[in-house]
Amino acid sequence: MVVASAGLLLALCIPVGVGLLVALNLDDAPDGVHWLAIFGAATLGLVPVLAGTVVASWNVDPRTARGRIRFVRFVLGVAVVELASAAAVVVVSAAGALPVWVAALAILSSILFAGLGIWLGETIRRRIAQTEPEELTLGDLAPASVRRKWRRIVLSFIVTLAVSLVGALLLDGLSGDSTLLGVVALAVAIAAIVSGGVCLGIYLPLVRRVPPLFSNDLDRQKKIVGVVWKGQNIELDPAETEVAIRYAGMVVSFLPFQAAQSVLLFIGLGALRVASLASGNTGFLVFDVIFLGVIAIVLLASVPFWVMRLRRVRGYLDDRSALAR
Repeated sequence: MVVASAGLLLALCIPVGVGLLVALNLDDAPDGVHWLAIFGAATLGLVPVLAGTVVASWNVDPRTARGRIRFVRFVLGVAVVELASAAAVVVVSAAGALPVWVAALAILSSILFAGLGIWLGETIRRRIAQTEPEELTLGDLAPASVRRKWRRIVLSFIVTLAVSLVGALLLDGLSGDSTLLGVVALAVAIAAIVSGGVCLGIYLPLVRRVPPLFSNDLDRQKKIVGVVWKGQNIELDPAETEVAIRYAGMVVSFLPFQAAQSVLLFIGLGALRVASLASGNTGFLVFDVIFLGVIAIVLLASVPFWVMRLRRVRGYLDDRSALAR
């Protein structure tokens, strides 16, 4: 499991760097060619990231008839996007705006790591599915346990940042083309993506403990989720109330890590665009500015969103505790 998780993180980080390589090597060209390059670089870099994380976190089993159909459709969708991205990069290279070796490296690495990401994601999903979910214990919610998980995330960010900075500075010493801001932004992007993957590895096992709690009763699950998440005034019997309290405790345990994973992903994507801006390449200027604006808006909106959700669930737990007294 550790090897598969590390491999998935590698499969997620390398194509993002290759997409940035396309941006840094783009020469002057007409606007139409620049927009094709933007599409090609963005999708070639992001498709492996999305493909690997989606497969690792979804509940589709490709060994079943229904799951196989959904899995094949997903893979075909990834293949179509990869082909469209590759075609865009080929056109950009044919127009003389991108070196052939950069175009070839971007296309081949994206295809390779998209396939590797899907395979490793499915391996992680299958291994997790084969492990029986453990009951949530008080130890999982204890402050010491939570602090250990956060220390793991912070440590992964610091170590990855240090290694990435050293690697980026060594590469910059060979080429001499990058600015200090660009080097730091690239290192921050890689560190954010890797530590986001650590968050994913922490909260996925906790999320897996949720479905068995409802005994596969969708109506019961919908009712309890409505009470806990939305504060709906629905009458629950004593057994359902007990389940709701346990469910709220589970949510409190994994929601902060889920929020951190989301925020770190956006920070990583934003830092990549900062690195592109710092390179001085004006071909992606409009895209970078728009993308960073969107990232800023999403971050400003997402932080209060996660805080409100967490407060609502904790409020339910506090209300139940007050009634129990």
